[in-house]
Amino acid sequence: RRDGTTVELLPKLREPGDEEPADDPHVWLDPVLMSRLVAEVERGLTAADPKGAATYRKNARELQGELAALDMRYRERLTGCSRDLLVTSHESFGRLAARYGLRQEGVAGLSPDAEPDPARLGELARLARDQGVTTVFTGETVSPRIAETVAREAGGLRTEVLSPLESLTAKERDAGADYFTIMETNLDKIATALGCPSRP
Repeated sequence: RRDGTTVELLPKLREPGDEEPADDPHVWLDPVLMSRLVAEVERGLTAADPKGAATYRKNARELQGELAALDMRYRERLTGCSRDLLVTSHESFGRLAARYGLRQEGVAGLSPDAEPDPARLGELARLARDQGVTTVFTGETVSPRIAETVAREAGGLRTEVLSPLESLTAKERDAGADYFTIMETNLDKIATALGCPSRP
């Protein structure tokens, strides 16, 4: 949230050399920043409840181990791809793109409710054609209309949904979806769209 604790923690999560959008609150889409966030939460819980420190530390280390493995899968899968450009309906994947050497170009800014600029739609359609983009991404909580318009104007590209992980539907929860399963699904979709080599 831009007005909540995640944004307040952003300065603590950054490290020298980070090339991340300064105002993008979607830190959870970057497994490295998510791991740093886990450490901050552990510190806060321990300060509030010192007796639970051992449990908080154990749980944090387990979660950070899973995040490190996820980060490695992203690094391996997104290496040697034919393309590096993500065209999105709005710019919620800037931190993920920066972490893995990708570029993101969105029709709208960080807010999924922002109205698209017709000139921007045309600019992105031309860019998609010039860069050999195959897929235009939209979010699960917004209308696919913007992505469909860019895809059509760019010559009939595919559209696909990437989850910004801002919420889980009841159907997703019932199916056992969680942060890691959705991040893996996002990775598969990104790798396919970018023409990344298949990995065993």
